[in-house]
Amino acid sequence: MIDDNLVDDLLNNYAHQKALLLEKAGARHALDTGRLKTLMRPRMEKMALLIHNWDVPPDVLMSAVFEWARHNRHPDGPMPNMLFSVKYLTSALGYYFQLPYEVVAEKRGMRMFLERMDYEFERMRKELDRAGVSDLSTASSFPVEIRYLMSLKRMDTETCFYLAHELLTRMKNDKRIAMWLQHRGVTYEAVAKHFNKMKSQL
Repeated sequence: MIDDNLVDDLLNNYAHQKALLLEKAGARHALDTGRLKTLMRPRMEKMALLIHNWDVPPDVLMSAVFEWARHNRHPDGPMPNMLFSVKYLTSALGYYFQLPYEVVAEKRGMRMFLERMDYEFERMRKELDRAGVSDLSTASSFPVEIRYLMSLKRMDTETCFYLAHELLTRMKNDKRIAMWLQHRGVTYEAVAKHFNKMKSQL
């Protein structure tokens, strides 16, 4: 049975990634998303049947297949008929998460990625603490998502505010980071709400 909500999620994320691709390539005309969704719906229905029990959200999966297409020098994005190929999707996720094909095939890709990110966070947190870094807003050699989480832990709302704009851009452009931060209890909406609230008080 087809999950219409999953199909809609896949369509919306496909259209979003296609629009980004065209925008980055300097296309002059806006993408006709309505026509695109009508054309792609039968393929997304097949894709939904295939991935309904996978452990990867539609936005992350669609980001992965577009990254995989770029890696394979397919300038128009993923070939539509490959979107319901288990091998293609698994290879795309393996490349996106930088994990072996076998791990992703066992549907452990997202969990392993999140565990690796948790480990990296703890490693960098200890490194920053050892170095005695107090101003996380200027420690730019460390990823913004690490510094933001550390600022949250320190209850340093001012630094969170200064880092929020950069973090929101990062979360918008990298679904892996957005997914990991959500796993840590930080959503795009929550960061944006805090940023806007602080900005209104200036």
